[in-house]
Amino acid sequence: MITLKKFSLLLFLAVLCVAFGKINADNDVKNSVFSEQSFQKKIEFHPSSKLNYIKVENPLLLKSLIKHFRKKPVSKKEIRKFLIQNSYYQSEIIIEEDIYFIKNPVQTIFVFKGNNFFKEKEIRKIIKIDENKAGAFFSGFIETAIKKAYQSQGFLEMNIEKTIVKKKWKEWIYLNISEGLRIRIADLKVKGLFSKPNIQYENFIKNNSTDLIRKGFYSKKDLEIGYASLIDHLKSQGYLQSKIYSDRIFFKDDKAFITIHLEEGPLTIIRDIQIQNTQALPVWEILSHIQSRIQSSLKIDLLKKDLDSIERLYKSKGYLNMKITNKEDVIQYIPGERYASIVIQVEEGPRAFISNITIKGLKKAKEKMVRNLLKFKTGDILTPLKKKQSIKSLGATGLWTDVSINEEFKNDQCEVSIVFKERKPRSVRGGLGINIERGWTTRAYSEMAYRNLFGWGRALIARGSGQVNWTQRRIFLEYEISGRYKEVFVPGYGYQGDISLTQSQNVFNYSVDNINFVKKTKISFFINKNVSDDLKVRWNTLSFENRREACTKTDCPENPQRIGSTGFNVVWDKRDNIFNPSNGILSSFNMEWASPFLRSSADISFIKAELENQLYRTFIKNYTLGLTVKGGVIQTMQGSQYLPVSRAFILGGQSSVRGYDGNIEGERIPNKTVAPIETANEALQLKKKDLLENVLFSSYGLLNTNFRFPILKDLKGVLFYDLGAVYLQSQSQKIWSYRHSAGMGFRYQTFLIPIGLDIAYKLQPKEGLEDYRLHFSIGW
Repeated sequence: MITLKKFSLLLFLAVLCVAFGKINADNDVKNSVFSEQSFQKKIEFHPSSKLNYIKVENPLLLKSLIKHFRKKPVSKKEIRKFLIQNSYYQSEIIIEEDIYFIKNPVQTIFVFKGNNFFKEKEIRKIIKIDENKAGAFFSGFIETAIKKAYQSQGFLEMNIEKTIVKKKWKEWIYLNISEGLRIRIADLKVKGLFSKPNIQYENFIKNNSTDLIRKGFYSKKDLEIGYASLIDHLKSQGYLQSKIYSDRIFFKDDKAFITIHLEEGPLTIIRDIQIQNTQALPVWEILSHIQSRIQSSLKIDLLKKDLDSIERLYKSKGYLNMKITNKEDVIQYIPGERYASIVIQVEEGPRAFISNITIKGLKKAKEKMVRNLLKFKTGDILTPLKKKQSIKSLGATGLWTDVSINEEFKNDQCEVSIVFKERKPRSVRGGLGINIERGWTTRAYSEMAYRNLFGWGRALIARGSGQVNWTQRRIFLEYEISGRYKEVFVPGYGYQGDISLTQSQNVFNYSVDNINFVKKTKISFFINKNVSDDLKVRWNTLSFENRREACTKTDCPENPQRIGSTGFNVVWDKRDNIFNPSNGILSSFNMEWASPFLRSSADISFIKAELENQLYRTFIKNYTLGLTVKGGVIQTMQGSQYLPVSRAFILGGQSSVRGYDGNIEGERIPNKTVAPIETANEALQLKKKDLLENVLFSSYGLLNTNFRFPILKDLKGVLFYDLGAVYLQSQSQKIWSYRHSAGMGFRYQTFLIPIGLDIAYKLQPKEGLEDYRLHFSIGW
């Protein structure tokens, strides 16, 4: 018997079943059609979308679309992009009455077989399909792209068999690749009438084609690059009628035999050189600046340089708008003849007499300061050299992020406008680094500067640096604090001035019981002059250094020492990059004279000179050879018997002979058995046969060679060799010592800091020393 309670429960279950069935039916409808209401709900946060809904028959694609466009605006471009990314290459989008209809929503899956030369990942990169390649005929593009890729690598008989398997909403395309033989160039001969041995032209074609040809594999397209390079080369040498009139290729198995028929043609001789429409400069002056000569062979490369030389000559005279109107047609000859005329048509334009100079973009800087730094003024003739020198002079101040000098001609008058973008005068920067010189050491620095004081480019700079050696038992801070005032220029002379004050504390000798260190206070006055773009002179008008020894014990002698000196430094810099040079030369000469006359201690008087030359040469792209040669001498003067240790020549370390450590007594050059050094302020001494004498004269020489080469994108390797020697002379003794080392290293430039590692091996190491020295650094 059914009670009221049971009846109520059955009725509830029946209603629940009906409702569940209704929900399933609605879901079936929604799965087949992306309804207006559901899609509108998904995009209601994107009112910029004008279309209301999409219709698509593929339920899996529908689900992916809902998920992808949940919080994104809808457009035909975005839908097509989504379809291609998900391999719906054959699908089409049609818009009718604000509805997106996706036709043929079939996903395509590629399966590759038989490929050995190209990996599947490489093939998928080759056949990458974009919006322009998708569509009904995309499959043909796939096969063509794969065939071209194989043929470009020498697989001439490569073939593809295609099989398609279809299921609802998906299709599998099986590409069975038959690679065939890779064709090698067995023989390449050049025949015809020409002036050089066949082998030279044959090697030229091989070396000036592509890497594939250089490796010995055949490709018609790549070989034609070599043909074109040969013809261009011959024309540049004066064979203007040279041509390749046929090439024959014979294939046997996997080998290609190539015969090229070359017609070199006659060597073209210059009949005459004509300079037309020139008025400002005499013809003889123009001809004196070119290298092509009448009755000599016509060389295209040399002729191009001559045309550039003529343009530079005119512009150096102030004709900035000068141009050669027939630059692409200066050679006039009759085909088949041996002689040709060079006809150069010149359009001189007005001479750049400066009528007005306008300065724009200044905020804090004074206009008068800018005008004093310029290398030209109103009434002068403007030349490219003056513009270059002015930009360099302005840039040396460090006050601008950008400087541009523009000229405009109005009625044959030249108006110059200079536009500046000023750098913020205040700056704060710092750095942190780790190295293993003298054990694990942490270094840090901070700098605060104001570089446009009162708008005249004067600068105040405060800098502090410090380091701590963590491998020693006792932690001791070494530091240097400096303040600097910089005068950017002295009006009317183009000089720069510097006043600097430095306070520092550095360890000289470390032991478990005691740390010997030197406290130094130094004030210096400098005057700088940029003589030219590449030559700079720095005069140390007066430098006064007060040194005092100290230690962590209480009974330590101070040994005060004063060094007053003057001197100069000359630098000639022709490097292409001051931070990472690949070509060029850097030469510098430094002179220092110290004397009691300049407030040195009574027994300190010497003259010191050092010369350094750096040469960089890149032979192949990113393969650079660096050569550094340094040397110096120091001599006591005025009867002084005191050559201070602080000015001694001591080699060893990261920037010297890398197999040795200049901070370790047993490894520094000279070592303690030759030149014992007990304190930092004592006289440099020479010990031989138990006789200890003060050094009166010393010299040194240092050779560093570095060969840099790429390994990965930001990782570079270096091979190096170092040789250093020091000569010491006292009243009755002479001695010299030398050391050399070789090794390899790595340089890695991260997005923020550099990392360096060098392993240097001692050549002919002394007993008791390690065979190698490791140098490692991160950051500053």
